[in-house]
Amino acid sequence: MSVDPALGLVYLPTGNATPDYVGMHRSAESNRYSTSIVALDIKTGVRRWNFQTLHHDVFDLDVPAQPVLFDWPMSNGSKVPAVAQPTKQGYIYILDRRTGEPLTKVVEQRAPKGLIAGEDYSPTQPAQLGFPNMIPPILREKDMWGATAFDQLWCRIRFRQLDYRGLYTPPSLKGSLQFPGNMGFLNWGSVSIDQQRGIMITNAEYMPIETRLLPRAEADRQMVETGSHVSFQPQQGTPYGISTP
Repeated sequence: MSVDPALGLVYLPTGNATPDYVGMHRSAESNRYSTSIVALDIKTGVRRWNFQTLHHDVFDLDVPAQPVLFDWPMSNGSKVPAVAQPTKQGYIYILDRRTGEPLTKVVEQRAPKGLIAGEDYSPTQPAQLGFPNMIPPILREKDMWGATAFDQLWCRIRFRQLDYRGLYTPPSLKGSLQFPGNMGFLNWGSVSIDQQRGIMITNAEYMPIETRLLPRAEADRQMVETGSHVSFQPQQGTPYGISTP
C-alpha cells in the first residue's frame, strides 16, 4: 500500500476474489472491489474512491504492486497529484490520486467470452490507451520456439490445440493459453519514477501459461491421487478445479 499524509488517503492494491479462476459464486462487493485500487480515508477507513483495472477477474491478474505517488505534469504547466498503478496485464494506469479519475485515456474494449455455464464473463475490459504499456503483440503460431526443430513443431501443435484469443482468453475445459500468465507482464516491485528526468523505470516478464478447468469430480480425484501442488488448484466450493502446468 501507499500513503498520502497530506490528503489523508491510503491506497490499497487488491487481489482478485478467490478462488482465482472461477467467479460464478462472487458477491457484488467482490466484483466491485477485486483487482482494483481502493483509496481509504486514513482516519475513518471510509472508501473515498476505487478504480478497477479488470472486471470479473478469472485470470489471477490481481493488482501486483504498490501504487506510486507522483506529480503529473499538465499541458498548461501545472501539476496534478497522481498515482501510477502497474498491472499484470501490462497497463500502467495514471489516476488523479484525489478522485481516482484517469488522467490519460482509458476505454472499455470488447473481451473474449468463455463457455462455462453460469460464469458472468465481462463483455468488456478497461484498456489504457493514453500512456505507454508493456503489452507485446498477440501471439502467432510462428512465434513458437523450440531448442530443436522437433521442439518447435510440438510447440506449434500445442498452440493450435489450445484456445487462444489474445489478452483475456478465459479458462476452458479444453485448455487455454493465457498470455500474460498469472505472473503477468508486470509484477512485484512496482515502478520507479524520476520526476526530474521525466523517466519511469519498471521490470517486465513475458511468460504464458496453460490453464484447464477440471470438473469437480475430476478435480477431487486428482486431489486425492496427487495432492495440491503449484500446478493444480482444487478451488473447493466451486464446480471446477484448475490445472496450470
